[in-house]
Amino acid sequence: MTLKESNTITVSSPPHTRHNLPAGPEKTVNNARIFLRRKHNCQKTLAGLAFSPVGNKKKPGGIGMLELRTLCFEDLETGMREELVKHVSSSDVVGFAEVSGDRNPIHLSEHFAARTPFKTRIAHGLYTASLISAVLGTRLPGPGAIYLSQTLNFKAPVRIGDDVKVTVTVEELMERGNRARLSCICSVEDQVVLEGEALVKVPRRDEDRSRI
Repeated sequence: MTLKESNTITVSSPPHTRHNLPAGPEKTVNNARIFLRRKHNCQKTLAGLAFSPVGNKKKPGGIGMLELRTLCFEDLETGMREELVKHVSSSDVVGFAEVSGDRNPIHLSEHFAARTPFKTRIAHGLYTASLISAVLGTRLPGPGAIYLSQTLNFKAPVRIGDDVKVTVTVEELMERGNRARLSCICSVEDQVVLEGEALVKVPRRDEDRSRI
């Protein structure tokens, strides 16, 4: 498979239980609950992610992770595309609410959501947008790329149980500043739920990525 061909990766999350809540002691700061995570070795974590299973495979008791792929500016061509399919689980939405602090009951309470036009819980819009970041940061262009800007146009809600397909395509390459413009489309079945454009800075082969 050449780089110009599309790759589709599917990831999913385990059920949300007390066993996969954030680890570490709980602390209250400014009336908000936070969890103190144990320190870890970033280099070791990065190395582990680089060899994490992709597709429907999972680590025992864990989450399927995207395999890291690093592309330099010289590797990119217009038309290059990467796809990710993510099954949206209740644990994803609850976890995003915990991390972001957005506890809007339309995302967390079926009773509340039933009285809205959506009739059921929906995922946070920025949760869906974060799947775009997952593709940009791990696959196209991958590690070392720097987010400069992102436009977002929300078209339709994403519900618990939906399979969201994220498609990122290189639309333009700009030699000045080593920048790439990419179209970003999220869809559920044949319906576009989110679209936008990303602008990223991509390192060249001769750059020291540790200083980016």
